[in-house]
Formats: sequence, structure tokens, C-alpha cells
Amino acid sequence: MMELLSFSVLITIVLYELTLAVDVLIYRRVGRDEYCQRELGLVARWLVGKLGLAGFLVIGITGPVVMSLTVFMGCWWVGQEGAFFAAGVFTAGCLITLVNDAIVLAELTPEHLEQRARELLELAARLRRGR
Repeated sequence: MMELLSFSVLITIVLYELTLAVDVLIYRRVGRDEYCQRELGLVARWLVGKLGLAGFLVIGITGPVVMSLTVFMGCWWVGQEGAFFAAGVFTAGCLITLVNDAIVLAELTPEHLEQRARELLELAARLRRGR
């Protein structure tokens, strides 16, 4: 049973690191200031705002440690059910964040940005004509 728990924690850590890799790609496309404005996580926003790209390294090292400690504390405090629940919550959170970040990254492609710029220019032209 512990092998299954270890495997689920490993899968969660892999998903977490993939999410960080997507976040780094977003950071490189938009820059520090815009990334910090878009980021919802307070710790990530603060670390990246202060440390820049090195903030992702800190997050990448400390995140899995905190997740593992939480899962193992759940195992110690509640039992294996608590540990599986904690691992499931972390996995679900990582999946939701990964999908959301992938959508944001797709919206930041040059083709999408050009299309959005054209739409905004058309809207500005319509607003000028309406005056």
C-alpha cells in the first residue's frame, strides 16, 4: 500500500514540476512585471517578484518538500486514508493549474496575439466612428 502512496506522491511532484516549467515559459514571454500581475499565488508572486527566474528554482525545490511532508503528516496523523486524500488534493490542484497555465501559454502565441491586436484595432475604429 505504501508503494501506491509513494507512486501517487511521485506523480504529483512530476505534475508540479511540469506546471513550473509552463510557468517559466509564460514568464519568459511576458516578463517579470506582467507575470507577477497575472500570478494568483501569493508566494510565487512574491518570490518571482523579488528573485526573478531564481524564484522558480526556490519554488521548484521547496514545493515537493512541502507536499511530501504534508502527505506523510497525513499518514502519521490520520492514517493511509489521510495521506491518500492529501496526495489526491495536491494532484487535483496540480492538474487544474497545469491545464490553466497551458491555456494561458497557448493564448500567448504570436498568432493569437496578432489576432487579438487586430480585434482591438477594429474595436477602436468602431468606437471612433461611433463618436
